[in-house]
Amino acid sequence: MNNPEDYISLGVRPLAIEKALGFDLFQLEEGSFRLYRHRSIPFTQDDIDKLLAAGREILYVPKNQRTAFYEHMSSHLKQTLSDPQIPVTEKMSALTETSAEILANAVGAPDSAEEISAVYKQSENHVIFALLGGDSQKEMQTTKSKAPPALAHAISVCNLSILLGIRCGIEDQQELRDIGAGALLHEVGKSVLDDKYYLRCGDGPQIIHSRLKNYPAIGQKLLLKSKTLTDGALRPVLEHQERLDGTGFPHNLRGKEIALSSRIVAICDHYDESTNSYSHGSPATPYSVLKAMRSKSKKFDRETLFQFICLLGGVN
Repeated sequence: MNNPEDYISLGVRPLAIEKALGFDLFQLEEGSFRLYRHRSIPFTQDDIDKLLAAGREILYVPKNQRTAFYEHMSSHLKQTLSDPQIPVTEKMSALTETSAEILANAVGAPDSAEEISAVYKQSENHVIFALLGGDSQKEMQTTKSKAPPALAHAISVCNLSILLGIRCGIEDQQELRDIGAGALLHEVGKSVLDDKYYLRCGDGPQIIHSRLKNYPAIGQKLLLKSKTLTDGALRPVLEHQERLDGTGFPHNLRGKEIALSSRIVAICDHYDESTNSYSHGSPATPYSVLKAMRSKSKKFDRETLFQFICLLGGVN
């Protein structure tokens, strides 16, 4: 296999371990992928040091071994995120791509206790990374996953929602974890609906078919079957399309009837969807989207939106 599309690239530093990894590692040399370490041979810190000394910071994993790779990354992620020797960009890559794999499995089985528990556990890693502050938070704002659009969108909304929660003064890590999990799973209800009715136009996404307007309730119902999520994580799934003036869906909630966590996810969801080409049409500029959201102050929580604008502008 010499097609780059058949491999996952990764920085070598997050791989520190003193035993066999369970997946093969390849090097790219003169345009060809060559086996560096067989999955059965231990991979050590000494190997990493030698690779870095030789100027080799990137290795490759065959995509047909991605399950073993993501299981390893998930189990060692906390260690990776807390290691000061690993660059922030490599930590972000490990976090993002591991989340994409975990989320893909959950979307395929949204009523599975095992899969949804994995998402809930992974949301804690996003919180840990956010609380590192500084460059970590900057990476969370800007890094986009290479996963399919729906997964990339969910991860971006998760990152922005956790950061906005911190910005709004939420200090409890359990509450931040709930926000992250709800954001990761906020569109899971679409997995059982035909997405041809979901169109982008104007300054953001518009739901133009009444059947699709029920996807938040469908998502919550599916996730309830897993019996693993807290109410704090489920509410953003159900309420992220509600608007303060009662024009949202699925239940036309108003004002404080909508949880703060849901209002946070609503802002991040609308912004990320509108500024990225996940769906049909061209993405709008951040400025134009934020300007339009401010003009709709009766729809979005005004103070929370103000904090979101400060977050994106880097205001301390």
